[in-house]
Amino acid sequence: MLQRRVACAVAAGLLLAACVGGDEPGPGDGPVVIDVVGMDYSFVMPDTIAAGPTTFRFRGKGTEPHHMTILRLEEGRTLADVMAIPPQGPVPSWLVLMGGPNPPPADEVNLTTIDLVPGRYVVVCFIPSASDGMPHVAKGMSHEFTVVPAVHPGIMPATDLTLTLTDYDFSWSQPLTAGRHVVRVLNNAGQPHEVILLRLAAGHTMQDALGFIEGGMQGPPPFTFHGGTAAMSPGVENTFAITVTPGEYVLLCLVPDAGDGQVHAAHGMMQQVTVN
Repeated sequence: MLQRRVACAVAAGLLLAACVGGDEPGPGDGPVVIDVVGMDYSFVMPDTIAAGPTTFRFRGKGTEPHHMTILRLEEGRTLADVMAIPPQGPVPSWLVLMGGPNPPPADEVNLTTIDLVPGRYVVVCFIPSASDGMPHVAKGMSHEFTVVPAVHPGIMPATDLTLTLTDYDFSWSQPLTAGRHVVRVLNNAGQPHEVILLRLAAGHTMQDALGFIEGGMQGPPPFTFHGGTAAMSPGVENTFAITVTPGEYVLLCLVPDAGDGQVHAAHGMMQQVTVN
């Protein structure tokens, strides 16, 4: 199960771009771009990032699929506090699930943009290993980083589709079509949700995809990962860029439900989409 489980001192604002990851934008520019590599089992990324719209260009380089769930911590909390949260416990008030890139296609990148505010953050991978079922964060796949004030925050990218998350549904502003899209994802629900986008292999169904994941991802998968956004708290927005070709796609949310602990897909939060 995919369970959802930040320095560089700045002497003056003009020194900020020399201290943080990425090139800080000028007034009116787009988001700063941060390259992140997901390894077995670590993240290669900056320790400090400037605030504002930030595009995480995420590439998985391990033998297993990886994602990056970005957590904003409040009240002086640290990674140790995150690791102490019970696996099936509620999301504490001092933690905000900010989303982040879900696994992209093999040898490709997921471009996910988030508007970051100053503070302390942790990025983790909650995907379990097929060999032992242990979440990658339990194997050390986490990274703390700090978001510092920016001199010239950029602007969020323009989008052409909106995907709204509710309890328990995905709602598109218009049908998904072949080509490149930048999708705005808005969690309008009462609890956290995510978007796992999969492209089905020929002859397979949405139920095949869910069964493979729930069965521990053993053997050849009936799909390829195609991006999406990791778990987002209510009210959080992300954007992600995708290129789709004709075929069958599936959207899943595997965040455990606050009520019964079952993944949201078990409550009907899964959707098969035909792209012509």
